[in-house]
Amino acid sequence: MCRKCAKMCRKLSNYE
Repeated sequence: MCRKCAKMCRKLSNYE
């Protein structure tokens, strides 16, 4: 789901 905020979601590891 996080493709653009892959940098921010990196911690949430929600961007698979």
